This record gives sequence, structure tokens and C-alpha cells, in this order.
Amino acid sequence: MMGLAIIFAPAIGPTLAGYILENYSWETMFFGMIPLALIVIFCGLIFLKNVSERVNTKFDMLSVVLSTIGFGALLYGFSQAGSAGWKSLEVLLSIGIGIVSLALFTWRQLVSSSPLLDLRAFKYSMFSLTTIISIAVTMIMYADMMLLPLYLQNARGYTALESGFLLLPGALVMGFLMPVTGKLFDRYGAKWLAIIGMVITIVITLGFINLTDSTSYTYLLLMSTARRIGMAFLMMPIQTLGLNQLPTRLNAHGTAITNTIRQVAGGVGTSLLVTVMASRTKKRSLPVEQREQRKSKCLKQPYRGSMMPISSLLGSELSGCCSRSL
Repeated sequence: MMGLAIIFAPAIGPTLAGYILENYSWETMFFGMIPLALIVIFCGLIFLKNVSERVNTKFDMLSVVLSTIGFGALLYGFSQAGSAGWKSLEVLLSIGIGIVSLALFTWRQLVSSSPLLDLRAFKYSMFSLTTIISIAVTMIMYADMMLLPLYLQNARGYTALESGFLLLPGALVMGFLMPVTGKLFDRYGAKWLAIIGMVITIVITLGFINLTDSTSYTYLLLMSTARRIGMAFLMMPIQTLGLNQLPTRLNAHGTAITNTIRQVAGGVGTSLLVTVMASRTKKRSLPVEQREQRKSKCLKQPYRGSMMPISSLLGSELSGCCSRSL
């Protein structure tokens, strides 16, 4: 049931955002979050209760600073690579600072007596394996949520609302399948659920390789929904399997590590794939622009030479232009 609640917001988010952008100004997107945030704070103060024992621990400010700089610089570097290029000093410096900061953050957690995130959880092999799988699945899911709307709006001319509706069925199906996969996990375990989910996700993802400007909206809708079914069979079982291996003292740290890595993987994966898409689009569009410029230059160039029939003049000049431009 927790998975249903987590997936519900991403399910209606793109569609609601598309509707708002179609009918209201973009500032409404940000003003609309204020009352929702106030409602969450109000409900949290009234209904949330502590159900576990409190433990007095030191707040490691240095770890907070290192993690903020590390994750922030890494995400900024990947996001800027699309416009500035991978060889840009800004991109390389940002990624380098992020890696160094995260390395120092890791060292700090391993030597600290009260770490912000106890990375000793990675000593347990099943938790490490399920974390790696979760990173890959999260990158696929976030890429699906970002790249498909960009493709529909920029390449196909669909509206933001239509792009949001494309993601709605798959997200709803994924959310409602979470309790089902939980029941299946209790009965059959995580192994076969993970294998089935991975096969579905890989096979459906291969169907997105040959998208063109004539690919039907129905095809994209069905394929996106089918891929979310595979993710539903994959995400919750592997996360539960990894956390179940941890001892009780590491459960809180394991959950925090999983959530942190999932958010970072989504951000890095989205930035990386959007960067690749932007660079490929730029490379493919450049030859077309060059050919058009050459043709325009050839047709505008005046003829200087001996007098000859107009028909032969036009034929020779146009053929020369075409041969040079092609």
C-alpha cells in the first residue's frame, strides 16, 4: 500500500501540470504548491506520531555539507553537459568536485561513530545488489517520464496536456500493482518477480529504439503502460528483499540510503539521457542546415561568364549547386 501512495503523485503530476500549463500561466505551478505544502505540514503536526524509540545522536554538519556539495555539483555537471559539452571546463570541474566531495563524504561515514548514513549496510551483498538494480530501474523510469514528453512536444507537436495523458495510464497501473506484487512477494519471494519484471522492462524498452515522426500515439501509450507493469514487478520486491537482509540497527539507514540513491539516480539519469538526446539532435540537424545554406548560396550566386542559352545556363548552374551541396 505504501507503493500505491508513492506512485500516486507521479501518476497525476504530469497530467495535472499539462492542464495547468494549457489553461493558466506557468507561475500557477509554483503558487499551487503553497497550499499543498501547508496542508501537509498541518496534517503532519496533528496525525504523525513517533512509534519507535528515540535515540540521541550527534548531528554531523560536515557530512551534510559534503553530501550537499557532492550531489549538487554532480547533478549540475551532468545537466550542463547537454548545452556546454562534455569537454567544457565548467562541466568537468563540477563533476570532479562532486566526485571528490562524495568520496570525502563516504570516508566520513565510515570513520564516524554516529554517521549520517551508515554505509556499512553495503557489506550485505543482497542489499548492494538490489541497490544497483534499483538505480538502473529508477533511471529508466525517470527517463520515461522526461524523454517521452519531450519527444511528443518537440518532435511531434503534441500539447503538454496530451503528453501528460500518455503517462497517466502506466503510472496508475504501476501504483495499483504495488499491493499485488507485495502479495506475490509474500507467497513466491522476490527472485521470479524480479526476473519477470526485468524481462518485461528490457523487451518493452527495446520497442522504443526505432521511434519515428509517424509512430502512433496509441503505440506509445501501450508501450509506456507495459513498461510500467514490468517496473511494478521489479521495484518493490527488490527493495523489500534488500532491506530484509539488514539487521534491525541498520533498517533506518538502509531505507535512507535507498531513498537517497533513488533520487540521485533519477536526477543523474534524466540529465544524462537528456544530454545525449540534445547532442544527437544537434549532430543530426547540423548537416541538414548546412545543405540548406549551400543550396541557398548557390541559387543566389550571380553567373559570370560567356553568353550562352538560358536553359543551358540554369541547367549547369543548378546541377553544379546540387552536386556541391550533396
